Amino acid sequence: MMSARSFSSCLRAEEEVPCCSSPSRSSPVESESTEIEGLLVSLIDSTFPPETMRTAFTITSEDPKLTKKGSHHGPGKQIAATKLNSSKDAAAATRVAAPEKTKSSRASRSALAALRVVLWDVPLVLVLGLYAASHLWVYFNDTYLDPQLRLFRWRKQDKRKNNEMTYYGRVCTEDDLTARDPSEIMITPEMTTNDAVDSMLHHGISIFPDLLKEDTAARLRESIVEYNTKEENYFVIGKNTEEGGQVRYSYGIRVEQDEVVRQAIHEITTHPVLRPALEAVMGPSPAVYKFHAITSTYGAKDQHFHSDVVPSRSAQMYARSFVPIYSLFIPLQNTTAKMGSTDICPGTHVCADGLGFCEKSAFRASGPADNWPAGYGALMNQQTTHRGRAHVESAPDSDRVLFILAFTPRPRHTKYISDLETRGLSLGGSYATHWTQWGHSVLDLADNWRFMWNPIKTLRALGLYKSRDALWGWDYISVLMIRFSNRDYPGRQDLMTSLENGTLSVIPEFIRPPVKEDLEDTDTKWYHYYFFIDLAANCKSFLLTASYVAVGVYVGVAFGLNVGLYLIGKRARKDLSLGRNVARAILIPATVYLVFYNTKQRLDSSPWARHIRSKKLYQLSHDFRGPKLPSVLPHEKDVLMLDDFQSEYLASYTRLHEIGHPGNKAFKRMIVESAKGFETLSDSLKLDLSASLMLWNRESQGRFLGKNLVNQWAELTRPMTMEYIHKQLLRQDNPFVEAAVRSIDYLSSETKFGTWRDTAMQRTHIPSLLRSLELRIVRLPKPSSAEKGAAEPKARGLVLPRARASRQLMMDLIMSDTTSDTQRVVLNGIPPARPIREPFPGAWLRVGDKVEGRYENKFNQWYRGEIVGAAANKMTWQVKYYDDEVDDSMCRWCVRRFVPYRVGQYVDFKMDPDTEDWSPARILKVHGDGEAYDFLLLEDNNNKRTIKRFSTPDIRRRKTTAQFKHDPPFRMGQELEARWYGKDEGSAKEEHDGKWYLATIVNVNENGTFNVQFFDGDYGRNLKFSDLRAL
Repeated sequence: MMSARSFSSCLRAEEEVPCCSSPSRSSPVESESTEIEGLLVSLIDSTFPPETMRTAFTITSEDPKLTKKGSHHGPGKQIAATKLNSSKDAAAATRVAAPEKTKSSRASRSALAALRVVLWDVPLVLVLGLYAASHLWVYFNDTYLDPQLRLFRWRKQDKRKNNEMTYYGRVCTEDDLTARDPSEIMITPEMTTNDAVDSMLHHGISIFPDLLKEDTAARLRESIVEYNTKEENYFVIGKNTEEGGQVRYSYGIRVEQDEVVRQAIHEITTHPVLRPALEAVMGPSPAVYKFHAITSTYGAKDQHFHSDVVPSRSAQMYARSFVPIYSLFIPLQNTTAKMGSTDICPGTHVCADGLGFCEKSAFRASGPADNWPAGYGALMNQQTTHRGRAHVESAPDSDRVLFILAFTPRPRHTKYISDLETRGLSLGGSYATHWTQWGHSVLDLADNWRFMWNPIKTLRALGLYKSRDALWGWDYISVLMIRFSNRDYPGRQDLMTSLENGTLSVIPEFIRPPVKEDLEDTDTKWYHYYFFIDLAANCKSFLLTASYVAVGVYVGVAFGLNVGLYLIGKRARKDLSLGRNVARAILIPATVYLVFYNTKQRLDSSPWARHIRSKKLYQLSHDFRGPKLPSVLPHEKDVLMLDDFQSEYLASYTRLHEIGHPGNKAFKRMIVESAKGFETLSDSLKLDLSASLMLWNRESQGRFLGKNLVNQWAELTRPMTMEYIHKQLLRQDNPFVEAAVRSIDYLSSETKFGTWRDTAMQRTHIPSLLRSLELRIVRLPKPSSAEKGAAEPKARGLVLPRARASRQLMMDLIMSDTTSDTQRVVLNGIPPARPIREPFPGAWLRVGDKVEGRYENKFNQWYRGEIVGAAANKMTWQVKYYDDEVDDSMCRWCVRRFVPYRVGQYVDFKMDPDTEDWSPARILKVHGDGEAYDFLLLEDNNNKRTIKRFSTPDIRRRKTTAQFKHDPPFRMGQELEARWYGKDEGSAKEEHDGKWYLATIVNVNENGTFNVQFFDGDYGRNLKFSDLRAL
């Protein structure tokens, strides 16, 4: 047996063969023991590594003499007690081992270290990461999502509905129909982009031919028909009640479901006519709003006429609060009337009511040829009235399949804080789009192979990530917020279905919020959202406790193993790794926290988050800067002047009034006809021309309206109107002025609706600077000294054929040497001036006028009051009666101008103001301007007595005579047409006998006849009912 000294010298001399040939060291039991102890040490050291390994374990021998306790004599006992303490001896022992054993040991340690990370570190990271995610979600909801819900909210926001209006609740008639045949709304390749935009704004719908190739349309139809048999989550639009089957249904298409879908949307979004038109109407690369298919089968019934969005919650009335939405309907087969081709009612995209005429005036998209060709797309404003017709074609394979894409302007969510979005999605429409298709734009559809693939597509849909060269659309989370905030989403039904089919059974019951069964109908639509908010809060509480437990277990186990190894003598005190394990227990949570904090900081610093914190996102400023003028209700003949549309990002909607409103369209025509050479005129001639246009508009029963101090429509003063007309003429005549003034308007609009609109710079200094610059460009003409002193100078009319004109002034202009040929006017055939009158009784009422109203819009009696407010979105008045009671929503037909009571008129009055007992009487005398009256009381027993000086609040009009069983067929103050029979009763002029002229009723006589005043000042007395006719 080899001694310890000789063993050491053998190692130093590296005599491997003689040393290793010792029988005792080549024992298989001894070698196996050494390997087991080495693996144990490696496991402990990889789990809790000491600083260095200085202790070599005793090599056990099979020889009983070498293992006998207490023996310290003899060479065998010395070898049993020998320890390799020095690093040199350890290195020598290492050299003794075979090279392949060293590599195996290192691999084992690496494997054990990896096992430790997977089984020990990763669970801790997972628990802490889940807690951080739940905490971030709760923070995200409390700080941003919940406030965003309130910013989105439109339902029951009467102040917003009244103050943010950019049009009015227009009631349309059949005269507003803009086309009667598909050929009138067809966009041909020869038309320019501006022509296509004008057609869209004018009709509200246009047809683009050949958007899809014939082969693509056929293959896409086959794919959709096949997928109809597989898709379970389709949306049923109509059912056959007799047979019980679906006859009209839809489902959201996914771009990845078939290669032909990718090809089809590529062809559509790269079409050389459609793509420029889309971007001109809605701005660069519009967002995708809908992406689905509708299939109608035999037996489908007629739909009712409808628009796809609610007019009162759309861009039609609130261009600054909602984005416009355009749907593209593409039939995938030649569609006939029997297959249910769509009925279209063009021109109704600007209407809020009165659409009954579409039943008889709308036309089919298939047209006289009875064919809506496959691949022809109808791009329709979702406010346009339409309907799907009945499917009565029973031939095989006659299902009508429509491929539908809808587009809307992209939200202004950019990296620039100055880009503030004030608009949300229009409400009331259907959302058939699959959730993974949200968040994309036309640019993505055009190159869908590059931008629309998972997981990028899904991250885009959730609003979490997009590539740098992509553009944000409306993400799924924002869409849900809009719907939830306005109770436009039936979420509880989906939640109950998920519980019934076991989808939510994966959520443990101890963190699952309870499902409420006794919710009101209005609360159910909120419940889906708050269920998951409560779930996140429960997860946060649970995971917080789990995080504390995980860190405690991590440190506790590390401490226990180290102490255990120390107590059994396997590790020295100085080799304990408690500090390193505590450091790991601190480092892992710190790393998770840094990731959480960095994510939170990036979120907080984004422009979107900053806009929410400032409460400006999806909100308009209610700090209005208009003039202090009385509010009015507009009508179709008025010219609407509105700065709210002057923004570049509104795209074509800056011209909505100019093309879509009748009064603005007529005024624009007059501007185009009159503006040539306007810049070269003298100041006096410019003023004359502007006054002529103003007079022409008044004679056409129109007014010039703008927004006042409370952001309601108001009739502008004469100086404001003259300035507006002057600018329009100059902009039409000079392209440079047009470009400059438009840019100034855009900048001025930004001071009202932009991010920094509440700062002193935006409220005062910049508007003043822009106003000064504008005045330098447009150079307003100065009135003459005579005109300065005149309160209301008469318009002398230079170029308008219907305006009043001075013949001598015209002759002077023609004979002037400085007058160019384009400035000369034709004097022949100028008709006399037309009378200026309201388009209908009460059309020109305004706040502050004395009126009579039917109480609560339903009583026949008329009560005297005063208009104190106007709501153009509902076209109603707010009337305060003389007893201080207020009617908030008086229809315009339930209010009439107050005509002062006259002597001899029959009225009702109250003897006691505290009762509702009205007594009939006749007026004997009027005191002052109608503050008090003397009455002749008519009692039931025909006794008569006089009541003097009775106040007006207790008076109302009554049935004029007993001859009328109901209200008189014509009322005091009503404008109508009456027959002229001469100035004196019974002395009719033969040349005028029986002819009809405009007149106003001034009295209803006791015998049932009427007295009228004609528009030329003459009177007609005792006219019969047959001598009057309504306008």
